[in-house]
Amino acid sequence: MADQQFTQSLFATLEQTIAPDTQVIKAATVQLNTTFYTDARCVPALFEIATSGANAGIRQLALVELRKRVSAKKHKQWLAQPQEVRAALKARLLDFLLSETNSQARTASARLVSTIARFELDKGVWPELLPWLWNMASSSTVSHREVALQTTFMLLDSIAIAPTSAGDKPSNQIPALLQLLGKTVADPESLTVRTWSVRSLGKLAEYVEPGEEHEITTLQSMIPPVVQVLQQALEANDEPAAKSIFEFFDTISLSECPIITPHITSLIEFLLRSAGNLAYDNDLRIMCLNALLFLVRFKKSKIQQLNLAGSIITALLPIGAEPEPTDIEDDAPSRTAFRVIDSLATSLPPTQVFPPLFEQVRALSASPDPNLRKSAIMAFGVVVEGCSLFIQPHLDSMWPLIQNGLQDPEVIVRKAACTALGCLCEVLEEECAKQHAMLLPLISKLMGDAETQRQACVALDCLLEVLGSDIEPYIPSLMDALVQLLDSAPLSLKATVVGAIGSAAHASKTKFSPYFDAVMQRLVQFLQLTTEGEELDLRGVSQDTVGTLAEAVGAEQFRPYYAPLMQQAIAAVGIENAPNLKECSYIFFAVISRVYRDEFAQYLPIVMPILLAAIAQEEADAAEFLGGDAAADFTTGVDGDAEDGDFEDIDEDINSDDEDAFFKASTQIAIEKECAADALTEVFDHTGKAFLPYVEASVKALLPGLDHTWHDGIRKSSVASLLGFVATLNRVSEPPKWTKGAQGNSLGPDVQQLVEVVVPPILEMWVSEDERDVANELCNSFSAALMTVGPALIVPEYVQPICEEVSKILQRKAACQLDDDEEEDDERDQQAGADQSEYDAALIGAAADLVGTLATTLGADFAPLFSGFLPDMVKYYDPARSTADRSTAIGSLAEIVNGMESAITPFTDRLFPLFVQALSDPEPEVQSNAAFATGSLVYHSSTDLSPQYLAVLSALHPLFGLPKDGQAKHENAIDNACGAVARLIIKNQQAVPLDQVLPVLLQALPLRRDMAETEWVFNALLVLLQQQNPIILSSLDHILAVFAKALASTRAADGSDIFYPNEGAELNAENKAKVIEIVKALAATQPEKVQQAGLAPFLA
Repeated sequence: MADQQFTQSLFATLEQTIAPDTQVIKAATVQLNTTFYTDARCVPALFEIATSGANAGIRQLALVELRKRVSAKKHKQWLAQPQEVRAALKARLLDFLLSETNSQARTASARLVSTIARFELDKGVWPELLPWLWNMASSSTVSHREVALQTTFMLLDSIAIAPTSAGDKPSNQIPALLQLLGKTVADPESLTVRTWSVRSLGKLAEYVEPGEEHEITTLQSMIPPVVQVLQQALEANDEPAAKSIFEFFDTISLSECPIITPHITSLIEFLLRSAGNLAYDNDLRIMCLNALLFLVRFKKSKIQQLNLAGSIITALLPIGAEPEPTDIEDDAPSRTAFRVIDSLATSLPPTQVFPPLFEQVRALSASPDPNLRKSAIMAFGVVVEGCSLFIQPHLDSMWPLIQNGLQDPEVIVRKAACTALGCLCEVLEEECAKQHAMLLPLISKLMGDAETQRQACVALDCLLEVLGSDIEPYIPSLMDALVQLLDSAPLSLKATVVGAIGSAAHASKTKFSPYFDAVMQRLVQFLQLTTEGEELDLRGVSQDTVGTLAEAVGAEQFRPYYAPLMQQAIAAVGIENAPNLKECSYIFFAVISRVYRDEFAQYLPIVMPILLAAIAQEEADAAEFLGGDAAADFTTGVDGDAEDGDFEDIDEDINSDDEDAFFKASTQIAIEKECAADALTEVFDHTGKAFLPYVEASVKALLPGLDHTWHDGIRKSSVASLLGFVATLNRVSEPPKWTKGAQGNSLGPDVQQLVEVVVPPILEMWVSEDERDVANELCNSFSAALMTVGPALIVPEYVQPICEEVSKILQRKAACQLDDDEEEDDERDQQAGADQSEYDAALIGAAADLVGTLATTLGADFAPLFSGFLPDMVKYYDPARSTADRSTAIGSLAEIVNGMESAITPFTDRLFPLFVQALSDPEPEVQSNAAFATGSLVYHSSTDLSPQYLAVLSALHPLFGLPKDGQAKHENAIDNACGAVARLIIKNQQAVPLDQVLPVLLQALPLRRDMAETEWVFNALLVLLQQQNPIILSSLDHILAVFAKALASTRAADGSDIFYPNEGAELNAENKAKVIEIVKALAATQPEKVQQAGLAPFLA
């Protein structure tokens, strides 16, 4: 059958490809491609070598090359063999499969069977194959069953729909396969058979579609046996088998069919038991926890419905008490357990997560076991991100946990407390800043302890980041301590200290100036480091900190360092094996462009190629890490039309460490691209017209990121950057200010062209976007761009598509809001409608804000669209819903009222009772929005609401009695109540009992937080002053003091003018002029009072 001389020459050449000499291998490869593999005789020759060679490596290599030859050029070389030869080869191949003992060669031969079957089964010319598979799968010989199930798995794509016998039409083989696998998954002798059966079930599940009830029910019945196989793999410490079975669970968790749903509770219980089993290897336990993590993410609605969070947390906390490795990069069951808790907090409603967790935390924090105390405080820190709004009202009672943890006698608990404090600072900034007097001394003490120095510095870094002006009394002692520590600390700690110094500069702003030179002298040295590892890490942190210092002290004080450190940052991009340093350079470019603005344009010819190259780079090459087809696939030419490239999921030769390295490298590049895109947007924003020559190239580089398949961060940054480019280009083109409405606005030709390039692909990707964070960014970025560019951005062709996507989100039917097997019906809404995670609520908030922006830009033309949105928005104001939902509903409706102005009139009867009801909400945050909404509706509606004034004022009155304790929610509510009263006075002061209302209003002034209301309050006061209202005149000293404070806020430290909403200013330019005009009039009659109030400097 095979040409013996040809076969011998081919065999000899193949042997050379496994020689230790690289030159010999290259020469042999060239000869194989040019002499042997172009000749159809290679097919029987390779088969002969594969089935008779003594060297297992050569057999495997021959099988791999034969598979390529069979597949290449539409099977040309295979079909060139006579029919009887092909039949004989196939028959011998099946026999060889049963006799081959080398696992890699057997795998290669199974792949070859699959390749041939892909096209021969369709033609009905291999009728023996399926009967052979069924027979071998039931053989009494274990090795035969193992071969049969491995081959079945590799053949599934070809045999799921295939002719049963020669001449038959292709038919559905899935029921027969399910019946077969139902038996083999319980094979009494071989874990290998059972594992291949599970893998086959996973692949079959991909063919089952919703509505195929018999197949779904059968697969559901397979879950308990599969769990048994997983348990057997764990007990046998068989990591490859366990990994395969976990992949099965990942697959069916993503299925549109509810295969796993009936077994969620029992599966989670099994995973928790196994994860907590100390007899299992840590890697296996981590796999169990990662499988649980997957379920939490993709089956969150079912877990929520079953209320499983409490039992999951109870089982995870003891695992969290286990020791953690020193290296932060190393995984451990304890670290993975905390990741699961974090995922619970960000995926489920906080009402289901935090109460059971904190109950456990209270109990464990009093445990005599320091490991359990450490687990408790770490878990508390981990859940804060997802439960911050829920925790916020109760945080005062929880501070003792942190305080006691920072003083715990055991170092592991003190370290955990530092970590938890850092988590709190990231999401509860204002609340943490208020605790500075308690926290800073404790952290300072821990910084003096070598065992806790690193964690204490990290905690200090996080606290200083949020401290703001409260840092001022501490700056001298803090900077002395940090500089001393920087000089004395080991290299491993210096980066942490540098980060804390950066946060101190961020908080103290210009007050950092006295320490700037001393710190810079030290940081500049670190920017020279080049050794991979801790030195380059320190260099990266130092570069970030230098940018922070530049923003803190300003352009002039930083100027001596500007040019040299730009060169350092540019040079850092070229350092090999330092991806983090590249990201630091991109961030540095963005920050320095913000500091120097137009001056930064000189660096665009250097910086722009760097950023564009970063965005355009491809993720890591799989071959670099995974090595092609293991030892065998080093080579040989296969034409581009080969049809057999889908074997990556069955390559037993790929090392999991290699896979991890590939994923890590790809992720690192993706993060680098994300940073570069963000930097690009900032640089354009700050350099303006000088950037225009780079706009086209930038947009071309950013557009592919919208379709990035696996890294949502790239899609998110691409959306933000592209819409940010539209906004910046529009601003740079200096258009006239846009006006509300669908008519009368237009874009400049360049902006219009950019919109036509950018917006359609963004809308196209939005339809199928399944990541919550990206959908959130889409809402936020469109909202920001609309407010800058105006309605011409979306009118006329993009209004409807945007409204459709926003409606889906408000109805919780967007792709990113659905579990894969959820039915989009009323039952699903009832199960999950009233309660959701804070991250899910944030998406609803972003969508509602975008509706408000649409109303703001479209004005009266939004009325027809509002009719569709109103029912979906109103339902979020319900006592059963969270504070965030209720606040979002009222706040967004208020924005819509202000946007539509008098066009809101037809909706008055629907909105007014809702707003008044919300004024009595138990949460000040909701009351604040309700005050804003009520005042706005009364002012803008053409319906005469003056008969309701007393009811409104009665509902507003309790807000003026809220505690003046500095809390944002209280100050906002009081300010918005003032604004509401002012609107009522302006609209119809005759309906307001001024003698009762004005004393209360004046006592609440000055406004403390929501300076947007200053305009309304001052306009009301100015009207009353012009009318010589006696109550106002009797309080003139107080009013003039309020005016003086507001006017002072419009003057920067350097004497320049600043206006609301910038840098703490309370007045815009128009209102400032009005205030000065009335003060001038008062100065003519009461100059002493004006002088005493300190207003004279503003009248010059």
